[in-house]
Order: sequence, then C-alpha cells, then structure tokens
Amino acid sequence: WGMGTGKNHQTAMENAKRALLRNLIAINLDHMMECPVPLTGKFNGVHMQIVPNRGFNSWGNPVVGWFLRLAGMDNCRFRVVGQNSNRYTLVKAFFNTITQNQTPMTLAEAGAVNRQRLVYGTELSNPKDKV
Repeated sequence: WGMGTGKNHQTAMENAKRALLRNLIAINLDHMMECPVPLTGKFNGVHMQIVPNRGFNSWGNPVVGWFLRLAGMDNCRFRVVGQNSNRYTLVKAFFNTITQNQTPMTLAEAGAVNRQRLVYGTELSNPKDKV
C-alpha cells in the first residue's frame, strides 16, 4: 500500500506510487493449497485471522475479501475483530497476517507437518482416514 501527499493531485499520486514500491511484499503461495495452516495477525487493535477452508467464504469485511482475492488466496475464510477498523489499520493488519503464510513444502521441510497428510489446515489423525 502507498499513501502520498503533495501540492497537487499529480505529485500526490507520484509520492503514493513511490511509497507503494517501497512497501511491496512477497507472499509464499502454493496454488494447490494457498493457506495450509491458520494465520493470525494484529495491528493497532485490529485482530485478523485467516483460516483454511474448502472454497472462499467472504462473509465479513468486503475490503479484506477483496484483498484475499487479489493476493490469490481462494480457499480460506477470515475474521476481523477490532474497534479501530479504518482502512490503514486494516491494511497493516492484513499485511502482518498474510506475510506469515507458508507453503506445504516449507512446512514439511521445517518438520512441522507431513506434506502428504495435510488437508486444509488439519493433519489427518489416521492414515486410513479418507478426505
């Protein structure tokens, strides 16, 4: 995100674009399973939680749903709780939450979970269990 000020509209947009390029982030994504584990984050009293889900559940704040779609996370649901939910705190809370995302491969390399047994955020308890 980027915010800029200036004496006229053109300089404000140029400053905002410059701030936007400074704030670019990279999100670890696997397009087969975008959000393998639940993510939580907060900023300035706004708590956000993104949970794996089959399909997209955009019930809640429409801005966060739009952000998730633009980020490429289609199989998740989210919850936003907070008193101070202006757009800047919402964006910062979203960035703090989404940057914690990991792919199933990086989770398996860290030894946290077996990649073949990971199904939408929960690990199967028994290998005979079916999805």
